[in-house]
Amino acid sequence: MEAVRSYVATQFDMETEINALKEKNPHGNISADEKTGMLKKVPIFASMAVGENDVDDDNYIFRVASLSARNSKNLADELEADFIKRFESEPTLTSLTYTHSKTNELWVMRPVRLSEKQGCLHCHGAPETSPWMNGKDILGYDMEDYKDGDIVGLFIIKSSLDANSSDVQANIQAAIYKIVLIMLFVLLLVTMISIYFIRNTSFKIRDIIKVNNQVANGDLTNKLEVSGSDEFSQIGQNLNQMIDSIKGVVTSVNETAQVLNGESKKTSLISKQLADSSNTQAASVEEISVSMEEMTATIDTNGQHASSTESIAKTSAMEIKSGNDSSHQAIQSMNSIREELTAIEEIAQQTNILSLNASVEAARAGEYGSGFAVVASEVRKLAERSKDSATSINKRFSEGMIVVNHTADKLSELVPEISKTSDLIAEIVSSSQEQRTAVTEINNAIQGLNNSTQNNAQIAENMSERAVELSAYSDELQQRISFFTFEK
Repeated sequence: MEAVRSYVATQFDMETEINALKEKNPHGNISADEKTGMLKKVPIFASMAVGENDVDDDNYIFRVASLSARNSKNLADELEADFIKRFESEPTLTSLTYTHSKTNELWVMRPVRLSEKQGCLHCHGAPETSPWMNGKDILGYDMEDYKDGDIVGLFIIKSSLDANSSDVQANIQAAIYKIVLIMLFVLLLVTMISIYFIRNTSFKIRDIIKVNNQVANGDLTNKLEVSGSDEFSQIGQNLNQMIDSIKGVVTSVNETAQVLNGESKKTSLISKQLADSSNTQAASVEEISVSMEEMTATIDTNGQHASSTESIAKTSAMEIKSGNDSSHQAIQSMNSIREELTAIEEIAQQTNILSLNASVEAARAGEYGSGFAVVASEVRKLAERSKDSATSINKRFSEGMIVVNHTADKLSELVPEISKTSDLIAEIVSSSQEQRTAVTEINNAIQGLNNSTQNNAQIAENMSERAVELSAYSDELQQRISFFTFEK
């Protein structure tokens, strides 16, 4: 009966039914048929109807007992009232059995609890919720102001315990037959269902194990044929999704490995070419560095020679000036002139030697000493003339005055040239110093370039080695990925 009550409650919405009946009969004039139809939709009334339906066939008495029954025949007697109060005092109590000694009956009792969820309070709840706004329910009965879960009565099934009763014996025998038949039918049904589920489950497990083994062996070409929504079907769907995911990941990794392998080989080739080019460049820079060092040494030597030549030129200028003074003094004293002429011969000879040396150094200096070579040639010529003049003076001492005057004039002309030569040599020395500074800076820059080139070559070689290792790793990765099969 509880099952019938719950079932009926799910089939009808009491509030909707009440509103529909009220709308059909706005003045409350509800017919007897409509009241009966409404009662059949009440869960408790439906349970009562089921209880009373098989009374004669099963030889039992069904009774509804209530302390405040709307139907007077359902009013509880003193004993029934005690059982209702017991149910009220023990909320967890769901059923009671009682053997009535006077009538030799077995009573099975269950409480009738009102349920707001099942719509009971629409008729038995608070009067202010009356659909007619008069304290009465839809059928015109007074609303009792019950709450959800209140006990309003009992369902009682009374069965006779008289063993001599032929009806009881027949009922017992019929009940036994029914129970045996039901048990046999249930057993057969359970067996057939069990066999079906066991076979179906066995096939699904076998297919899952088969595909699992194929995946474990790297075969991703097969999937499970999934149908249904049970746990094994969900496992099959998850396994298919896993196969798709593995296939996608392995395919992506394989493509990446192929690209990585190709790029690593290209990188290795480019790195090797860069290393070879860097080594060649480093060798060229090294040769340039050596040449610059040699040029620096040559410039230093030229500078030293130019400084020496400058010093000699200044000395020559001073000596020539002294000779010029001596020439003037020779006019006053021929004896002093003879001594000074001897000195002039020696100076002229030394000047000749120095001019020869200067010519040699100018020749070594190349284009930088071309101007100085001209000056040195002139100096040599002047020295030779001085020597010839001194010799002529010695031979022609009597004409000494004229020769001395002539020599003085020549010496006067020679002094500016010597000074000019000295200035030119000083400029050569200064230029040599500037060249040396510039060459030193260039040499330092070349050394830095050489170091950078060697570092680049080393980095390129290391990069080439790493690229080779990367290519080897990508090959190994492709070999491992080849374990999986994607297509048949």
